[in-house]
Amino acid sequence: MAGKSPGGGEAEAEAEAEAEERRGERRALRSATTTLCLGIAGSAVLPLAYGQKRAGLVTGSGLMVLAAWMNAYTSRLLLECSATTGARSYGELAHLVGGKRLELFTEGSLLVLLFGTLCGNLSVLGEVLYTAARMAAGDRARAGGAVGFVLDNHGQVLLLLVTVAFLLPVSMLKHMKSLEYLANAGFVIVLVLLGAVAGVCIGGDFPALRDGEFKTAVWNPGSLAEAFSLYGFSFYLQPLMMPMLAEMPAGDAGVRLTQRATNITIYGFALTVYACISIFGAAAYGDAVGQNILLTDRPPFNSPGAAALHFAVAMYVASSYPALLLALRTSLDALVAGKDAEFSWNRNVLETLVVVATTLFIAVISFGSSEVVFNLTGAVGVMVVCYALPVFFHLKLLTMETVPPLADPARLLTEANEPAPDPDGPEGASPRFSFKTPFSLLGRDTSDPLSSSLGQLPRGQQIRQALLPVLVLVLGAAMSLIAIVEALRGGG
Repeated sequence: MAGKSPGGGEAEAEAEAEAEERRGERRALRSATTTLCLGIAGSAVLPLAYGQKRAGLVTGSGLMVLAAWMNAYTSRLLLECSATTGARSYGELAHLVGGKRLELFTEGSLLVLLFGTLCGNLSVLGEVLYTAARMAAGDRARAGGAVGFVLDNHGQVLLLLVTVAFLLPVSMLKHMKSLEYLANAGFVIVLVLLGAVAGVCIGGDFPALRDGEFKTAVWNPGSLAEAFSLYGFSFYLQPLMMPMLAEMPAGDAGVRLTQRATNITIYGFALTVYACISIFGAAAYGDAVGQNILLTDRPPFNSPGAAALHFAVAMYVASSYPALLLALRTSLDALVAGKDAEFSWNRNVLETLVVVATTLFIAVISFGSSEVVFNLTGAVGVMVVCYALPVFFHLKLLTMETVPPLADPARLLTEANEPAPDPDGPEGASPRFSFKTPFSLLGRDTSDPLSSSLGQLPRGQQIRQALLPVLVLVLGAAMSLIAIVEALRGGG
């Protein structure tokens, strides 16, 4: 029997290798997308109906789409900077463009944003658990004894139990993508919550919209700014995206897959779910809806059996905590051990224990006031981390003649099987920076490289590369500052 030719065997081996590579990329995309969906939502879904009611149906929906686009756009800017320089984190990009001081400021800003988010997450979790337990206990909550004592005086004990028994061990995981299966379960819970709210709204013929409590359009600047702040907080993904990039395949494929996972998460999942929950919630409950839709004293949240829904949503809120903590731990580890330190389980456990303990302590002492954490963290942290820093990194790289050796673009280029920079080049500098470099690694045409001088670019490129990012920054900063003022005044 004739054997296979050597050439045919090599071709089959190459085809099989390519097929396996594609399967690996699909697995990586699926895992990254589900994990990012878990991190972006969580407790962020609960105040959206309140924001929609404050901003109106049309104007609020427009602001929500704008917030989604702005976060997707600045996420893309970060990925393009990463693809250009080889940096795989906020800290590396900051060191590249501004030195050690900017790196420390960047890592500190990330810690503040993520830490505040974790505190708000636990505070909301405690509120939901407390309400669910009281519903489940019924008359026993007023009958004294151990159950009544815990529920009447020490509801925070429930939060402590869930944190120690569930959140702490899951937060010890090494890789963010390990949360994939937890995210799949959370997706089902979100659909149940959405179905329950939509059922009440449609069954009642959109009562708040019909009666005028939920307005079609609102033009009050304070109300619009507060809603935009909540939306910006709900869509922020950048601090999760950068650690996820480090877990993706090396080189060009990792950047492209992360970009695709980000777009699917923001537009395919978050925008769809957020719009449905916020519109149905505002149209169903009107003035009765607050910063936490689960605490609305209307069906299905006050119906028999509502305790099960509260417990399910509580578990979903809890499941987003580990993803945020893993992102925070990335920045904390860079400050404690340095960017290039090898992974250490001892350090991982210690850092996790410190973060969990401190966020739990703050959540317990601020029990019942999560809206303050959401408003201020969303307004300040998102403005800096999600708008200002990505735009600054982009504009700074825009004017650089060379990429400093610190960024080591050879790391990414070599991983992508592209020629590495010549280490014997003039003064050890890396190759000349070009606008087309990031677009090359994202699959764009680079047959006609452009100069890195902004003035030499065509007018259309100038607008897209410089003016549009500035517009995004100005809009995000202005709305966030108004929201800060409104929060300090106690709302309008």
